[in-house]
Formats: sequence, structure tokens, C-alpha cells
Amino acid sequence: MLRGIHSFFVWTSAFLLLLISFFALHSIGRCDLWSWNTADEGESPFSSATLGVGRGRFAVNVWIHEDDGSATVGTTLDHIAVASQSPALRDGVERSSFGGFSIARGARASPNHVSYLGVLVPFWAPLILFGVLPAIAVIRAIHRRAELRIVSRLLIGLSLESFALAVFLAVMWIRSMDYDYAAVPDKFFSENYAYLLSSGGITYWYFFDEPLRLRTPMWWRFPAGQSGRRVAATMDPASRFLGFGRIKTTYMHFSMFSGPSAPRPLTIVAIPYYALLALALILPVAMVTHQVGVMIRKRRKSKGRCPQCGYDVRATPEQCPECGFVLEKPHKPEISTSSTPT
Repeated sequence: MLRGIHSFFVWTSAFLLLLISFFALHSIGRCDLWSWNTADEGESPFSSATLGVGRGRFAVNVWIHEDDGSATVGTTLDHIAVASQSPALRDGVERSSFGGFSIARGARASPNHVSYLGVLVPFWAPLILFGVLPAIAVIRAIHRRAELRIVSRLLIGLSLESFALAVFLAVMWIRSMDYDYAAVPDKFFSENYAYLLSSGGITYWYFFDEPLRLRTPMWWRFPAGQSGRRVAATMDPASRFLGFGRIKTTYMHFSMFSGPSAPRPLTIVAIPYYALLALALILPVAMVTHQVGVMIRKRRKSKGRCPQCGYDVRATPEQCPECGFVLEKPHKPEISTSSTPT
């Protein structure tokens, strides 16, 4: 188990190392700004965050506002690129800097309702931080002249990450009973080509019968049963079996400037959360079952029993008389005799 957790951190560090390297290379000659904003329908902000990358630095700004959980909330992800410049901290009453690192705390506006944290770090810091564990793993393997066992370690890491996904799906399953979540590419359904709705333990996947065009993503959260005004169409519950369903319909967008649009074919697929959760748990359960079997076989072998069936094989150490399993013969070192000249 500890080896599996170590493998998980090694592979996660390797992934983050590649991600940081991508950001660093992507911002050569320019400054990239990724933003995440959450607000209600009245445009009152709840929380937001920005990631700026440029001139050898990362700048992370996070604002957290109070959220009573009752209002309709929309979340937008966006990305812009500007001329090469150093990213900056956007807020903060208290600031401190040391060796290229900077930290800002405390929002200047509405300090009683807003929490702010900004961090400015040079490229080399996360590269070293996330490169230590993968480098140590490679050095140890070379030093011991052992195989890296990339496939087995990768499977263990993927199983742990799949388990984390299963936990996320379980949380979303529970929250879908109180809130409806809608993910759309942009604000206007007349331009949408695919999106997702989570409601009442079911996920609804919407696909317009046109070439897929993903745009700036938006996420909306509504009180349960109030997402109808944000989705193009709904699925008839009678058309589902055990939560699964598929329906083809049409969607017509109306604009006060251009009037109604032409009908657009739309396909809705319903997949319950329990199916997604079961799919995410396949690999973790298989890996746990395999590891438990390995531990049981090792324990039987150490006690002089057959690893396959557990029969006592101390009298027949070469083959199990019960199941016929051929045991590994113990390695006997060769004894070399040399004649001493007289």
C-alpha cells in the first residue's frame, strides 16, 4: 500500500512537472493569463482566480467571496495572451518578498466579505519541487540496477487517480440532489454544440448534430429543478431505463434582433452517476484485489504452504500434491572446489 501511494505521488509529480513545463514553454515571448470567475446572475462576484505566466514567473491570484448557496451561480474559464511582460499580484494589503518570491494577503475592497491570497514564484521553484520525486525514483532504479517497472507503477498511479475520480463523482452525485449543474461552451445556446447537465443523480449529455465546436466553457449552478431556463431541451423521464436514456429532439433559438433561428437537431444521452462511479472503480478494485492476492501468496509461502491453495508443502517442496502447482525451487549457490598445490 505504501509503495502504491509512493508511486501515485511520483507519477503525479511527473504529470505536474510536464504541466509546468508546458506553461513555461507556452509563454515564451508573451504573457498568458488564465482566469476563473464565479458570479450570480446579478453579476455579483462570489470567487475568482487568475494564473499569469510570463517572463520566467508564475503569478496566482485568488479571491474568495461569501456564498450562501441559494443563488444561481455561473462560472467562466477564459484565457488571453498579451505582449511579453511579468505577471503581477492584483491585490493585497500586506505584501512580503524574498529571493524572487512574493506573497500578498488581505483584499483591499470589502475586507470583511472577501479573502485574498496572491503568490508570485519563479519558474525554477515548481520545476525543482515537482522534479525531485521522479528524479529520485530514476536514480534509485539505476543505482540498484533494477527495472523501472513503468507499466506496473503507472497502473498503480492510474488506479489511485481513478479512485480520486470516483470520490469526485460520488460527491457530485450527492450534490446533484440539491443543485443542478450545467456546463456549456459559452453564454448563448445559439452557438453551443455540446454541453452537460447534472441533476437528480443523472448526467445528461447534449450534442447538437453539427461539427463539434468547443468554446469558452461556463458552469452554472441552480437550486434543484430550476435549470430549465438554461438548457435547450429536457428529456422525458419515461424514456429512461435504470437511469439510462437517449432521445433526439430539435432546438430553436429566439433572438429579439434576428427572430427565431432554424430548427437544429439535438441528441440527449442520459447516464446515471452510479454507472460512471462503477466505471471509475473498476481499475482501483482490480488493483486492490491483485495486491491482496500477492500478499496472501507471500504469506502462505513464508509459512511453508502452497501459494495457490494453501496446502502444507514442507514435505514436498517442489510441487504441491493437492493442486499440482509447481513451486519455485530454492536457488542453491554453486560451491567451487579448488585444489591447493602441495
